[in-house]
Amino acid sequence: MNHYAYAFRCEQRDNETFFKFLKFPEIISSLSTTKFRSFAPEERIGYATDAVLTALQLNIASKADIPGGDRLSFLKAGQYVALSVTQAMKLELYRVYLGSGCRSVSEFARSNIGKSETLVRRLLDLRHSSQPKEIEEVLCVVGKRLVHNWDLEDLPIQSVPKRNIRSRPNKGLARQISL
Repeated sequence: MNHYAYAFRCEQRDNETFFKFLKFPEIISSLSTTKFRSFAPEERIGYATDAVLTALQLNIASKADIPGGDRLSFLKAGQYVALSVTQAMKLELYRVYLGSGCRSVSEFARSNIGKSETLVRRLLDLRHSSQPKEIEEVLCVVGKRLVHNWDLEDLPIQSVPKRNIRSRPNKGLARQISL
């Protein structure tokens, strides 16, 4: 499976903060600098992720190629958007669709997979919550299988979810359960 992580940087001009992506020069996304400064780091990445998903979905709609992810050196240098595993699977399915020679999603759904056009469109929609098993099944029908090449990386401190872990159980709750 391809690497789908896209580096971005923020540039401030006048009273605007622009999100710039090396792989997506067509993305023109900005916020007022005041609003940008009020965002937590996770919110900034969420805003950038939305811009990348929109650009990728436009590529799918226009049957354009999907750019590969940025080089690791760019990713280590700053902020980046990393797509979820399911979104990466959907992009791999899209690559299969492009390579099939079909002129439309409808033709691909009918002739290659024997599924409804609606199902295939949902599987190609990066924002639709499809099940990975569905994507794997469709790929299997066309004679493909996803091969994973997993890597682990350290999360920046601000990205690690904060959990409220209690060292002792809540005594009131334990009493209610034991009654």
